[in-house]
Amino acid sequence: SDYNFLTRAFSLSMWVYPTIAHQDILFDSMNASTANVGFMSRFNVSGGNKLMVGISDGTTLEYFETGAVWVDSAWQLLNITYDGSTMTVYRNTVSVGSGSVASNTSTPAFVPRLGWSADGNDNKYEGLIDDWALFDNRMLSSGEISSIYNSGSGELISNVFTAGDRAGIKAYYNMDSKSGSTIANN
Repeated sequence: SDYNFLTRAFSLSMWVYPTIAHQDILFDSMNASTANVGFMSRFNVSGGNKLMVGISDGTTLEYFETGAVWVDSAWQLLNITYDGSTMTVYRNTVSVGSGSVASNTSTPAFVPRLGWSADGNDNKYEGLIDDWALFDNRMLSSGEISSIYNSGSGELISNVFTAGDRAGIKAYYNMDSKSGSTIANN
């Protein structure tokens, strides 16, 4: 329940395979509502296979949308980096959108959820996700993003980040270790 990553630099990395991108939520800790505090990323808010990312302080949602570059039924690497004021989204190794987003010092309204709105009532993600990683107080470099992309989908941490270079990894789910509907934090 430590959400301080919303107040400083962080990176979020995952492979996505959207079967159809239509307002599907990828990661949400604010229940997709400006009235709640938190971070959100979701597909296709205004049409055209775009991704919207933003942070809300409970009053104002500061967000931006990427270009219409996301495709259905294909693996793509999604990386979101944030330096405390500017958020950048990468598809594979190319920056596809960037915007000013104020950091938030309040605890998010909801526990973050992957692939579904934070309260569990809205826009489930339709597709696959692999190698989901959250880096706290660390912005991935373009070289690291290229290394992740060139490694292909699978075992991000062991294939890309050596034991001595795992600083800032807050959570990592390779999506291979699950029991029922629960995925283990690797």
